[in-house]
Amino acid sequence: MIASSSCSLCLASLVPESSACMMTSFVAWALVAGVLALLLSGMRSRVFWRQKLQEDDMLRRVRSEAEAMVAKEPTMGRVLGRLFLDRRKCRSFEDVVAASVAARLADADRRGGTRMEEHLLFRKLKQAFDDKEARELGWPLYLSVRADCQAVVFRDPATESLVEVVAYFKGFAAIQAHRAARYYWQRGEKQFALWLQSRTSQVCGVDAHPACEIGSGVMFDHATGVVIGETAKIGDGCTLLHGVTLGASGKEKGDRHPKVGEHVLIGAGVSILGNVVVGDRAKIGAGAVVLRPIPSGATAVGAPARIVGRVKEEKPGELVDSGLTSVDLNEDSKDIGCVWREIARGAKSSKKNNVESIGIQDFIAAMAAYDVPENQIYDLFFHLDKDLDGLVSKSDLKQNFAGIVNKFLPANCPCAKKVKTMADTICAVIINHAPNSDFSRSCGAGAVAPTRKKGSPNNDDDGGGGPSSSSLRKSPSNMENATR
Repeated sequence: MIASSSCSLCLASLVPESSACMMTSFVAWALVAGVLALLLSGMRSRVFWRQKLQEDDMLRRVRSEAEAMVAKEPTMGRVLGRLFLDRRKCRSFEDVVAASVAARLADADRRGGTRMEEHLLFRKLKQAFDDKEARELGWPLYLSVRADCQAVVFRDPATESLVEVVAYFKGFAAIQAHRAARYYWQRGEKQFALWLQSRTSQVCGVDAHPACEIGSGVMFDHATGVVIGETAKIGDGCTLLHGVTLGASGKEKGDRHPKVGEHVLIGAGVSILGNVVVGDRAKIGAGAVVLRPIPSGATAVGAPARIVGRVKEEKPGELVDSGLTSVDLNEDSKDIGCVWREIARGAKSSKKNNVESIGIQDFIAAMAAYDVPENQIYDLFFHLDKDLDGLVSKSDLKQNFAGIVNKFLPANCPCAKKVKTMADTICAVIINHAPNSDFSRSCGAGAVAPTRKKGSPNNDDDGGGGPSSSSLRKSPSNMENATR
């Protein structure tokens, strides 16, 4: 009895203690859950504000512009909100561009049988733009995307915002689609790259082969009808208007398309055919047909194109002087000198203002002995011939030759080491040439400059250098064949 009663007393004393422990545990767990909830909420808030702080200027600007536009035009809320205001999907300016290009290309093919889902296309474009190692003409893709957008805002007077460029400008969209296509072309996904090329051609009217190279800060103004061949290159800061063709001059394989330098302006409807070089800062007027190299800083017009003067601005591709009003013409001559016209006439060395002078034809023949590429020979003569009459005085050649060679020819050029003696050698050979020498024969009317041996960098048989020096002296039928 005594034992049982003592046990019951013990149990009775334990019941309140166990319930108190349970209450204490419940309160403790509740406090822990509350603290965790507060911490989680704080972390989410910190992540949100951290993302806001990490947004770069271009992303903040484009979102601010989109919000203002939606407030002013609510009917555009769904379109602009999907592209610019979805923070979960687009966390960088490159994501915004990828979303815009994906929406444009995917929407265009909803009735077709080869439709690609927008979300898949967005992921592929995002992957290309996010790859920090991916480069085109030396520039990371993500930097080129930004530079292209800024170029349009700076150069196009009809543009008022980043939103307009990203959402509506097909030239900008076509360039970014090409950058992604080239990214996958280099990585062996050629079918996807060709699909991107084909879709961009259908939607934007721009047909750029995935293998061609486009520099940073390039603008395709209006863009319709732009065609760029497989081995073509376009340097940084260039502007191309609608209808521009960078094509081949035949069906040969290999390196067969134009190479456009930096800060070049190419007008509407221009055709540049063959493996010819357009030098830095050149301007080509609307409708020109370029079959031969254009020297750096030159302005060319016509069909076939002829050089009419020098550019005045430092970066013609940025100022977009489509009317060619900023050109330094030769005011002293009614017939503006043209390097190619002098070649066609078989210009020979002669006396200019009673001073012994060297013609373009002899200069080409002399420089060929030093294995200088054809486009670089034109560059040198163009900058030596200050008044564009096709003649350079012997004294000017000796005085300016070394400086111009060092400025316009690469350091690894074969003649770089001989530049100190080249001017004297060229003058001596040309001015005092023997009657039966190659230089003498090249001075005759309709003569042809000595050609390089087969296999040299500028031999026409291997697809390099464009037409030969005598192409402009061919008959009309032969000229038509040459352009084909």
